[in-house]
Amino acid sequence: MRVINQQVDAILNDHAKNGAVVFLTIDENESLFELHDGLQTEISIPVGYKNIRDRYFKQTPPTPAEIEYAINEIEDEIEKIVPKLAGYETIYNRDDFIIHLAQLSKVDDAPVMAFSRDRLESVFGQYAEISMGRPPSSAESDISPLFYAQILLIREFMHHFKFNQLNVIHEAHAKKA
Repeated sequence: MRVINQQVDAILNDHAKNGAVVFLTIDENESLFELHDGLQTEISIPVGYKNIRDRYFKQTPPTPAEIEYAINEIEDEIEKIVPKLAGYETIYNRDDFIIHLAQLSKVDDAPVMAFSRDRLESVFGQYAEISMGRPPSSAESDISPLFYAQILLIREFMHHFKFNQLNVIHEAHAKKA
């Protein structure tokens, strides 16, 4: 298992008492699912925000066709591990970009932010409109290929693994609690 800081580990252990949980880390070139169910298993797939950005997103913002090609690769990798995550209902993450996505969707700032799939889909829909030509608002200031790769990965994971909510550990708040 990757080393998770003590604060995050304590939160996961506390929540794992009520059932199996998944801790997701999305890195530059891979995404890692750490299953906390008494066995603590790791499952890695070779899709990360940098390799998706570099392979598919040549425009700023990325075009709908570029997004679709990236979705196809992500889905191909997801399909390989869907059976291994069957039955897991709770997912956690602490990546800064996902904290940012949760804040964009107006999730309450808290030590553990409850980011629903519906709210994520709403933010993704706004950025899909931008890729089709709608000018971004001032709140939608990051239209970089990297941002699109990040939002696309988390959206595809939430959708295909059927996680209704992502619990985002906001360590800046967790330290105060």
